[in-house]
Amino acid sequence: MKEILETKDIEAETESVVEELDTEAGSEEIMDKSADKVANADDGTSGAADIDDVSEEAVDANDAADETVDTESADEIAEGDDTVDEAVEDDDTADDEVTADDVADEIADADDAADSVDDDVEGESDGPLDRVWKAIRMYRRDEVSTLMREHALDIATDEQKMEIGKGIMGLRDIKLVEQFAKEQNMFTPDMLRLDFENWNNRDFVRQVLSRCKKNFDLSDETVCRELFEISCEVGQTEVLSFLVNKKKAADCYPMLARGTEEAFAVLKQVKPASLDADMRVEIMYAAATTTQGQERLEKLSSFGYDLFEENSDEKELSDLLNERIAANTYTKNRAGDMNRIKDKSVVQFIERKKNPVDSKAGRKKFSIKKALPFLILGLVFICVLVYAIAYQIFS
Repeated sequence: MKEILETKDIEAETESVVEELDTEAGSEEIMDKSADKVANADDGTSGAADIDDVSEEAVDANDAADETVDTESADEIAEGDDTVDEAVEDDDTADDEVTADDVADEIADADDAADSVDDDVEGESDGPLDRVWKAIRMYRRDEVSTLMREHALDIATDEQKMEIGKGIMGLRDIKLVEQFAKEQNMFTPDMLRLDFENWNNRDFVRQVLSRCKKNFDLSDETVCRELFEISCEVGQTEVLSFLVNKKKAADCYPMLARGTEEAFAVLKQVKPASLDADMRVEIMYAAATTTQGQERLEKLSSFGYDLFEENSDEKELSDLLNERIAANTYTKNRAGDMNRIKDKSVVQFIERKKNPVDSKAGRKKFSIKKALPFLILGLVFICVLVYAIAYQIFS
């Protein structure tokens, strides 16, 4: 703004200069020439013609003065315009320079912010937990082990440790799992929930359960139940026996009755007297509804279970099976039909056990005391007969 005001002052001064030049130059030159001619006229050397010449010359001089003034004024005006244009250009340049500076400052600020963000991102990407996750994703087992030894997981929350533990389980490296369980002092059954349809995962989880069973918090009943469930699912009988001996997760024993043959065999370690009636009936019901129902009921009977025991609702095993059959909850296919037939056969098996048909019923029991006289008479008769035959032959 200051430059613009100065430019306007220059224009005003230029106009005043032009006016002064116009007036002074023209009047001075005309006055000089007129004075000379008038002097000559006064001396009488010229006449009226001279006066006319003087007038013409004065007019010509005036025209010349006007041309001179116009030329000089034009030059001055041009110079003034040039000055104004330069001033305007300087002002525009100044404005452009200010704008460029502002833009440069804004760009610099943006660069600083971007650098700051890049530093933050780089810091985060280089963080201990990110390096652990990267190593897990890249299956760099040795690097994961090294980072754990360097306490990279010390800053992790329990939830983050849980997720990292699951990631380490996915690497299927028993040494890494043992290192994690030992150094982090936390190991939960949720970390073991892999895809058990994959036999490699099942075998690995069985191995982990065997090697790390004491790293779980067995004082937590929920943890014990989850361990019991996973062990039944993958067939880890060692852990099942361990939990049964510790009297943990007793409410999960029906899982043994419907589990694999190895899991079912663990029930032999459970004393029926240590369970209540409801649990015993539930175990028998679980065994009866498997494909080996009759065989497993026979084994449970040999373990000391009473197939005719009633639960707290005064219902026996056969009653529960009859309710299952009456509910008709079987699938509408061949498998459902086979299950219905199986359940009916199990009910019949239990009924035969309850009311056995004794094929020897009504028969008198053999008594040695009562048969002894007859035996003696028989022997005497045989001896007499033999003697008579011998006498006839040798006489």
